[in-house]
Amino acid sequence: MLFFNFELNKNEPVYIQIKNYIEDLITKGLLPINSKLPSTRELCSILNVSRNSVLSAYEELKTEGLVYSIKGQGTFVKEQSSVRTSSWNVDWSLYENEYTKNVNKMDSSKNEITWKSNLISFKSISPAGDQFDMEELKRAFLNRFNLEGHKLLNYGYAQGYKPLIEFLIQYMNKKNVDSTNKDILVTNGFTEALNIIISSLTKPGDYILCENPTHNVSLKIFKSYNLIFCL
Repeated sequence: MLFFNFELNKNEPVYIQIKNYIEDLITKGLLPINSKLPSTRELCSILNVSRNSVLSAYEELKTEGLVYSIKGQGTFVKEQSSVRTSSWNVDWSLYENEYTKNVNKMDSSKNEITWKSNLISFKSISPAGDQFDMEELKRAFLNRFNLEGHKLLNYGYAQGYKPLIEFLIQYMNKKNVDSTNKDILVTNGFTEALNIIISSLTKPGDYILCENPTHNVSLKIFKSYNLIFCL
């Protein structure tokens, strides 16, 4: 893929053009240190040039200290003293959509008061870490690994961990909650759940009724989707 835009011209020897192209990839950081270059046979086939041209290009790169070869393994990129990056800076703001712009404007770390040791913040809903029973958590974790084995390291049920979903349904039934024709989707917390609901059921300009005061992140999610909320 790195050679998709390589084009030969008639003004320079072929091996010089190949050498200059690879050198440019290396100095721009597009070929990482110790990454393997295509074999000479492979590259001559990709570029549709003679193998001698590729061999000569690789020799030039070795002479300039840009690559090194290991017998029987191939040619690799050598660590450089400096890498040019300025010409590859991208102004991503030019490609942002309205949603991204809204979210950036509301980024807490950029636009709100920075936390200090003498500041009491009411934003977090996380309990103190020392309140967690770590020994019980480790026991439960190891117990579940013993039961599930390698399955826990692979992709699982799309809606979430199925035994957990079944347990929650049973729990709801015991609390006299009718779970008939209802599904449970396990999410990584409240924010993801609200994002899924808002993105699925609303359109820009819709109204949201909420309490005052309201969860700070909820308001940001409403704003990011251009919703009108009434407190």
